[in-house]
Amino acid sequence: ITLGISNKGWVTIMTLLITIGYYIIVGSTKNEYLRLLLSLFTFSIWVFYAISTNSKFLNNKFANFLSGISMEMYLAQMIVFRGVQMLHPENFIQNDTLLYIVVSLLTLVLLVPFTYITKKYVVDKVVNRLIKKA
Repeated sequence: ITLGISNKGWVTIMTLLITIGYYIIVGSTKNEYLRLLLSLFTFSIWVFYAISTNSKFLNNKFANFLSGISMEMYLAQMIVFRGVQMLHPENFIQNDTLLYIVVSLLTLVLLVPFTYITKKYVVDKVVNRLIKKA
């Protein structure tokens, strides 16, 4: 369900400009209340954008695929992260920033196929079996 805004371009441009402005202002201020208000405002603008437009930016095959497994991703992310943690990447990477990036990307790369396979071969079969019994 969208709000049916006919000219999507201006909404996209305004959302991106507000987001850029947010990072400029937040980076230059130390006022925590202003940061909180700006965060809430920027998040609200993104929610408005997501609801009001049907653009290819947020509505594409990849986003639809991820939305189909998002609950399973949420539930499995700590399991996959712990698996990555057991590989002890800190023994190979000494730079903390690079370690964070590598662990995050490795977790995501492993999380997506893990949740897809789990949803397709476990969750869907259990749900179908429960529906048949009911």
